[in-house]
Amino acid sequence: MATEVVKRLINVEEYYKMAEVGILKPEDRVELIHGEIYRTSPIGSQHAAIIDYLAMKLNETFKHNAIVRVQNPLRIDDNNEPEPDLP
Repeated sequence: MATEVVKRLINVEEYYKMAEVGILKPEDRVELIHGEIYRTSPIGSQHAAIIDYLAMKLNETFKHNAIVRVQNPLRIDDNNEPEPDLP
C-alpha cells in the first residue's frame, strides 16, 4: 500500500514566526518562494561588487522616479518573499 506524501507550504507570517522562535537563525541565508524555504548562495566579493555598482548606476538613473532596493526582502504575496539582488 503506497502512502501519499503531501507537501505543506507555509506563508510569510509562518516564515517570520519560524525566525521569531529561533527555527530560522539571523545568519541563515534563506528566502520564501511559493511557500517553500530555499537556501541562498553566499555572497562573494565579486558578486557584491557587481551588485553595488549596478545599484549605484540605477540610483543615478532613476533618482526621484523609483526606489532601488538591494538584497532586501520583497513581499510579493502571502507565499512569496524573495530577497533578490536588485528588485
